[in-house]
Amino acid sequence: MALTDLQNTITDTISDYNNALTDAVKIPAFSITLGGKVLTQLDERIISLSLTDNRGFDADQVSISVEGGGSR
Repeated sequence: MALTDLQNTITDTISDYNNALTDAVKIPAFSITLGGKVLTQLDERIISLSLTDNRGFDADQVSISVEGGGSR
């Protein structure tokens, strides 16, 4: 019985570890529009995207970094 308990504990620990890794690499969904048109050509070129939601009447801030390669 103790060996089965140990096996279950190890299996559960590995499962929890894999779930944590999966959560760490999730890619957020977003859409960037300009003048009502979705800029899909940026989807594969975005390196980072961050949003600062400021309080009150202070303007929110968005920062977008894209790779600048090629003729795309």
